[in-house]
Amino acid sequence: GDSGPAVDWIHDRLRDRAGLDTADAGPAILDDASLGALRRVQTAHGLVADGLIGPETLMALSSGDSDGPRLRRVLD
Repeated sequence: GDSGPAVDWIHDRLRDRAGLDTADAGPAILDDASLGALRRVQTAHGLVADGLIGPETLMALSSGDSDGPRLRRVLD
């Protein structure tokens, strides 16, 4: 039932990456449909499909973006 700018960002990615069918306008709400889409993304990325939005899930959601969290490939 959460909502806000972070949930709007998550819904934008779930529409693109998991086929979430929600309206583009208005505040997004984490409901059963969005949690199901989130679990599909988690499964597709080899993550535990627990519906929790932790660091690995955020990286999976942003994997197609040019910005967002990334793992460093080379350590200095």
